Parts: sequence; structure tokens; C-alpha cells
Amino acid sequence: MTDSTDDVSLVKGKYKDIFIKNMAALRQKPAMYTLAKDEHISTMRLASAQFFSVDIRNKVNIFTPFLFKNIVQHHVSLPVYELFNQQYDRYPMRFEAFSRYGSDIFWKKSKRSSSQLIFRILSEKCENIANAIEQSGLADAMNINHSELSKDLYENTRVLLTDRLPYLISLYRLAKYMQIHRINI
Repeated sequence: MTDSTDDVSLVKGKYKDIFIKNMAALRQKPAMYTLAKDEHISTMRLASAQFFSVDIRNKVNIFTPFLFKNIVQHHVSLPVYELFNQQYDRYPMRFEAFSRYGSDIFWKKSKRSSSQLIFRILSEKCENIANAIEQSGLADAMNINHSELSKDLYENTRVLLTDRLPYLISLYRLAKYMQIHRINI
């Protein structure tokens, strides 16, 4: 094992704050938290084993390249909808590694992806979302092409998240607000 104090010192700003807060949370007794927080900390402990180890003096002994400042900054700068698709989380990283090394190992998953939950919820609610927007009259009032709207909804609920997802969600929220408050156009 190598001492990577120098690597930790490279992490600055909000990344360093996040790292320090995560380390502090890992050191605290889980009994001090709610059940949900306890589960989150347990998940963090499990995930942290992939990135670093802490000795009995709370010193970081191993620090992997995935937490280097330039890697973190690169992935933080990517739009969220580019980070995963219906099948894979960390999609850009997997694709780049597969392209470079040609091994299928990069497409294997060892845990359930959080993106699968998002897609499952969206795909189950696709018809409800479409109906709410259509019944509200917003698409007509805003001159939104119905076939484009349907195509965007299908793509964002069954294929991959695009940069249009925030607009679709806002449109749906406005439609639901109008429905709840009985506002007609």
C-alpha cells in the first residue's frame, strides 16, 4: 500500500469538502442517524472500499485514480443525462474503456444501477405523462408538435435521457398543477 497524502492534497474546493464530509460520516456511529441515513452510510462504506482504505489512525492509505481532481472535474462537468442510459450507469467511462481496450469486462455490472430505477419509473408513467400534457392543452397552446413530443417522451422514458428531459418534466409539472387547480386553457 502506498501513502497518498499528496493525492488527497490535490483535491480542492467542493470536492475536498465532499470527501471530508464523506470520511466524517463513515467514522461516525450509524446509530446516531435515521434508518434512511444509516442505509446511505452503509452503502457509502461498501462503495468506499473500492476507492480507499483508512487505517486505525484514520489515514488514507489507498487512493484510486477515479477520485483524482481531473477525473472528478471531468465527470462533474458532464450533463447528468449523458452519464447513463437504460442499461448502463457510468456509460461514457465504460464506452471509453471498452473502445480503448476492447474487453467486454467494462460492460459487466456488479450492482443494480440507480439509472434503472429512473427508467423504470419513467417508462411506467410514460402514458400518464403524455395524457396529462395532452389533456392540459399546453402542447397546443405552446405550439408543440405532438409527434415530436411523443418521440421525446418515448426516447427519455425508454431509451436514454436527453437534454430535453428537464423541459418535459417542467411541462408535466405545469400540466399537473393545472389539473390540480382546475385551470383550463
